[in-house]
Amino acid sequence: MKRLLLVCYLVAALSYAAWADANVHILEVGVNGRCVPYRPCSVLVSVSNPYSTLQHFELQVSLRFAPGLERSDTQQTYIHHLTLGSREVREIDAPIEPFRGGSIVDVTLRLPEGKIVDHDSLDAKERMWTRGKYLVGVLCGEESVCRGIQAQIQLGGSPKDRNSKNQNLELAMGLRRRSQWWSYAPASIIVVAIPANSLRGDERSALEWFARGGGNLVLLEDVFADTTFLAGYRQAAGEHNGIAIGSGRLYRIQRLSGETLGGLFSGEQLELLMQGSRASWSGYELNSLRGQYATIFGFPSWRTLLTWLAVYILLVGVLNFAILRRFRRREWGWLTVTAIALLFVCAFYWLASRRGPRQITVDYMAMHHLDSHSNNAFTAYGVRVSVPLKQTITLETPANTLLNTRSQIDDRWQYEDGYSGGFPTVQLGRQFIHGSDRVRYESWDPLPGSEITLHMQRRTSRNLQFAGMTAFPGTIHETVPNHLRNDTGQRFFDAIFVDSEHRRIWLLGEVEPGAEIDLSKIRYEPPALCETVAFTRNTRGFESKSDDFFLSEFACPWLDSRSSNIVPTRRFYGLSPGPAESAQPLGVRYQQRQFAVTEVVFR
Repeated sequence: MKRLLLVCYLVAALSYAAWADANVHILEVGVNGRCVPYRPCSVLVSVSNPYSTLQHFELQVSLRFAPGLERSDTQQTYIHHLTLGSREVREIDAPIEPFRGGSIVDVTLRLPEGKIVDHDSLDAKERMWTRGKYLVGVLCGEESVCRGIQAQIQLGGSPKDRNSKNQNLELAMGLRRRSQWWSYAPASIIVVAIPANSLRGDERSALEWFARGGGNLVLLEDVFADTTFLAGYRQAAGEHNGIAIGSGRLYRIQRLSGETLGGLFSGEQLELLMQGSRASWSGYELNSLRGQYATIFGFPSWRTLLTWLAVYILLVGVLNFAILRRFRRREWGWLTVTAIALLFVCAFYWLASRRGPRQITVDYMAMHHLDSHSNNAFTAYGVRVSVPLKQTITLETPANTLLNTRSQIDDRWQYEDGYSGGFPTVQLGRQFIHGSDRVRYESWDPLPGSEITLHMQRRTSRNLQFAGMTAFPGTIHETVPNHLRNDTGQRFFDAIFVDSEHRRIWLLGEVEPGAEIDLSKIRYEPPALCETVAFTRNTRGFESKSDDFFLSEFACPWLDSRSSNIVPTRRFYGLSPGPAESAQPLGVRYQQRQFAVTEVVFR
């Protein structure tokens, strides 16, 4: 009898443990277990309510170093507040940022009062910091379709192509469907071979914005069987080089038979696919905007320093002692030299402090990626907060954006400079998270209404970066060949148009909303303009450039005659005073400025 009771007790205990483990479970990290530096990495978590009543929960997802590699303040945390019905099960996508050495993913489910309901962890070593290969994800359902896609991708092309694919491509079959556009960020190419009616609305939107953000989206038309998805890009016959959609490309494969898909992954097309765009994640474009137009605290040049030093030496060493000798008071030199030095220091400090803002200044920067078929833009937002005095600034994040608080891209500085220093507070989902000031706390937060608190020293600036979507009234498109019309609603200070096939650049000047541009009546510039731009960019003393020269830095790479630029492109770049506004300071008066660059890709 005792043995029977003991067995029943063990069975009940094991059943309870299994039931408890199901309350929170890590389903997947990244895309097919793959994360890429400088892009958000998704942690897909299954959460269930073990109670028979409606319950509020706090889900905490953390990334930390493995045991033995710990550093102080290196854990980053994402917190999500949710409410689940009785026995309800829900999947949550939590964004984290891969960092070198970070490998342990911890997930904890708590009640509002702090009681831990369940916990799960995963050692994601070799996943959090992966370079080199381009990830190709395949969404497929039928086994025969999946096998055909795999065969054409892996075996298509010449032996040289197959060798290149083995070295550079990583194939992820049976990709999990995701509801957030940033969940696909680690992938470079996604092949969709499932019926459209099997996808929810948010899953369709995630695929669309994956492409607009610089990804390559491949649709198998006969399987997808829905002409309403991206209808504006699928009315004409499919193009061999794909169709521009935002900063990415859409490829249409009519049917799996005929080796059409295999041709896409061979020859020059394979090289084009492996290039990718994804410039929006790197922050390079925003850094160019900040360097040209954002507020800076000016410091004296070497010429100014040498001039002041020469004046000081003449005043102290010549004029000072000449006067003291005249009055026969050379022993006063101990006092006069000190007084003159203090006077110079105060005057120099006063003049230097006048260079820069005298009140809180917020510079909004934006890089909008459009195409000539849609008014929806994938946007990289940037914010620079500058303060003249030591104070704390709290900003509220905008809706429908993903926050990346990394302010610089130099990875060596980030990981070699140590983790000491002050601590800014990042409030994600109304919960305080701490990170290191010198190392720049990193996290991605898709929740609107979150707050970022910056503890800033005197005469300092802090940069923040977001990724999101912007809807314009229209786009810039061709009414007839060589005639452009601006329907974005923006007034461009300056604009340029580049045609890589004919190797020409048009300097368009100011473009008003609704204006039509006849390229045949505007003198175009030869590619030699780019040599002048390169000289200006690399010459000391020419950091501040005219608007058209600044825009030419975006256009000139498309005139590069190297074989890597396979597809001819036509692009418009315009500089405008916005929209670029994103995170807003709370409870303080501030001065703001807005600058935006709009890129429009033409078919």
